[in-house]
Formats: sequence, structure tokens, C-alpha cells
Amino acid sequence: MTLIEGAPSRVALFGLPGAGKSTTVSLLTPELEAAGLRVSVVKLAQPLYDVQHAFYERLGESLTLGQQDGALLNFLGSHFRRISPDFLVADFARRCESAARSGADVLLCDDARPVDLGPLAASGFRLVKVSAPDALRRSRKAQRGDQSAGRDDHPTELGGESVVPDFELVNEGSLAELSRQVVALGEVLTVRWRHPEARSSGGAA
Repeated sequence: MTLIEGAPSRVALFGLPGAGKSTTVSLLTPELEAAGLRVSVVKLAQPLYDVQHAFYERLGESLTLGQQDGALLNFLGSHFRRISPDFLVADFARRCESAARSGADVLLCDDARPVDLGPLAASGFRLVKVSAPDALRRSRKAQRGDQSAGRDDHPTELGGESVVPDFELVNEGSLAELSRQVVALGEVLTVRWRHPEARSSGGAA
């Protein structure tokens, strides 16, 4: 995968809900920052989160920090894509460019969906698959305290198993084990940032 020299490195995480995408980004961000890189986390589904917030606000209700209404987000995602199929990716691209102009060295996306991976890869994102044993993943998902759970078989969640990622993290153990994998990923990303000639050498760590 070839990135434009001087442009931010771009990394998109994908995997089923509960696999540990957001946890991975929360671990990866300080690793990259400790290496002197400026990191910006850009969420592809931010428009859905904005509408979710407005929906609850209009009802006089609220979600706690980090809490989601998965069923509502499934509904919104389906209809955003039905009405304007390219909107989410185009809006995401605009926000990525804004982050780049603000000086970000690395752009991280922790909510990529399989349906969007083709366009993301084409725009220079390295794809990181985060997986976990199904029973463990479902247990983690249930413990998040969301208002409702999104469907694992929702159309936007399907197809990830056929994607060949640039890197893969298997989140099947402790937080310390995931952190070890994240440190290794951070080292690879940092080397490729420091040595631009390595950016064109794709492949998993």
C-alpha cells in the first residue's frame, strides 16, 4: 500500500462488536504519542452518533459517556446508506483531511465496517482486524452497558471474514496480552512513519 509522503499514516480497525476495537485504539494512541507522533481519532460513523445524540436529547433523555443504542445505530446506518450510499465515507474523508491540515501524523478509525473497507483501503488506510472468540466477544459486548445491542448479523457487519487485513490482533486473553500486541503494532507503524520508503511495503506484522 502506498501512502503520499508527508501525508498522515492512516489506520482503520474493523471487527465485530465487542472484539475490542475501541480498547485497541485507546492503547495504541498513547504508544504512538510517546513516539512523538500526533494522533487524531476520526470516527467514520460520527454522523450516526450525532443523530443518536440529537434523538435522545429531543426525548429529554441521555446516554452515559461511551454508551450506545446499537439498535438505533443499525437503523440509522441502514437508512443513511439507502438515501445517500456514499455520504458516510465522503464525510469521513472530509474530516480526515481536516485532521491532516491540523497537523495529525496518524489518523486512527476505530469503527470501520466491512462495507467501507474497500474505499478506505483505496484512500490509503491500512486495515487492522481485531477479533476475539465469539463467546468472549459476546460477553464483553453484553457488559458494555449499551442502551440496546446492535445486531451481529446486521448487513453493515457482514463480510469482514473475507477481507485480508494488513495486520490482525487476536483479543482472546487479558488486557496485558492485547497491550503487548498493540505495542508491536505501534512499533511497526512508527518505523513506517520514520522511514517513508517502508510505507509502500504492505503486509501484516
